Amino acid sequence: METELKVVETENLEEFRVKNQLFFRVSLAIKLRHSNSGVTIESFINTATEKSRDRFRQQKIEKLTQSTVPED
Repeated sequence: METELKVVETENLEEFRVKNQLFFRVSLAIKLRHSNSGVTIESFINTATEKSRDRFRQQKIEKLTQSTVPED
């Protein structure tokens, strides 16, 4: 198995965070695959990435809501 290391420049915080965690997700996905759980690496990464993006969006919405709602 070949491993490729890429240095990625990004100004998008969400994209950076997702790519920063990709190594750990792949590592866990490989462990799951070897345990014969039937989870493929690709589907595991896609699911983890979507959940991460959903959490990021939700946190961003909450921060915006808190900062724009005037307190009585």
